[in-house]
Amino acid sequence: MKLKQFAGPKTIELIRAQCLLQQLVCDSTLFDQGKSDYIIVFSPKAPEAKVFYSDVNGRFFGRNDRGYEFTSEVPLDGTDWFDALLAFFNEPLPAGAVTAATESQAALPAVVVDTTPADAELVEA
Repeated sequence: MKLKQFAGPKTIELIRAQCLLQQLVCDSTLFDQGKSDYIIVFSPKAPEAKVFYSDVNGRFFGRNDRGYEFTSEVPLDGTDWFDALLAFFNEPLPAGAVTAATESQAALPAVVVDTTPADAELVEA
């Protein structure tokens, strides 16, 4: 299964801002006191469904509104609710970015293309 590729985890500040925009609760009490690396994100409409998130390593874990326990380490990409979590907690790749090869492409030989113009001057640093 091919996991989605992202630029990296979002900062706690960005997650807080997203929570405000999407009317979600961001409980960062223990994080703010320096007692935890995790914040807790949940909807006031479904407070039993909580996600614990750390921007130190981008990992998250929790339970969805149907009682299913999950972690960011479980490959559930392609599942709507999990894809939404991946997008919520991770920075998207910039437009035109190249992602890692899929398993089927990994065995193919690498092709290196020299894009230096023929008339360019090479300067040593």
